Amino acid sequence: MHLFAQCNPDTNLKTTGIFPAELAQAIETKPYSQIIQFRMPKDTMVTEFGFPILATIDSIVVTKVNGLPANFTYQCNQINCKANGGETGCILLSGMPQSGQQGNYPLSVVFKVYARALTIKRTIEDSVTRYSLTVNAATTLNENELATNCNIYPVPTQGMLNIDYPSTNEIVGIKLYDLKMQVVQAAAITSNTSNQTQLNISNLQSGCYYVFVQIGKQTFREKIILID
Repeated sequence: MHLFAQCNPDTNLKTTGIFPAELAQAIETKPYSQIIQFRMPKDTMVTEFGFPILATIDSIVVTKVNGLPANFTYQCNQINCKANGGETGCILLSGMPQSGQQGNYPLSVVFKVYARALTIKRTIEDSVTRYSLTVNAATTLNENELATNCNIYPVPTQGMLNIDYPSTNEIVGIKLYDLKMQVVQAAAITSNTSNQTQLNISNLQSGCYYVFVQIGKQTFREKIILID
C-alpha cells in the first residue's frame, strides 16, 4: 500500500540509482522510518535495431514494495510515486514492529521506467532486490537508558553538534551518515569524563544526515539537518 506523504527528496542527490545501500535496522515495539531515494537520468543510450541511440527518460514510477512486515507501509513524496527523468523521488518506509516480529525480511522495490527512443515508446519493468529489513528483539533496559540519555543538539545546526551520552568506561563511537548511508565523518572517544563531545560538520554540504552513537552493543540514532 502506498500513501501520499512528504518524504522530501534530497535535492543534492545527482547520482543515478536508488539509495541508501542498506536500510537501518528496526527494533520491536519502537516506531521505524527509513527514506529511500531514487533517481533516473534525463536520457541514456539504448540499442535499437542493433544501433546505439539516445533514449529520453520520461519518468520512473515505483509500483509496489514487496516483503514488508505486518504493520509496515510505504509512502511517497508524490501521490503516484513518480519522479520525472533527471529528478529525485523518495519512498518513506514506516511502521511499528510488534513483539515476535524479530527476523530478516527480504524486500523487492518494483518500478516502471517510461522512456522514448526515436518515436518508439518503451515501458521497462524492473525491481531492486538488494534490500532487506532486519527487525531486532525489543531493547534491553541498558539500551533504553542509552536512548533516553543521549541527546544531540542543536537541530537544525549550522555546523557544530553537541552530543551528550551516558557515563561509560567503553569507547564511544560516533558516525555521521549521509542519506545514501555512506559514512561522511567519524570519531572515537576514549576519555568520557565529560559525557559530552562536539562534532564539527561545517565542512559538509547542507542537508539531512544521520548520527549514530555506539557504546558497546548499544546504538542511538538521530536524524539531523545541516543548514547554511
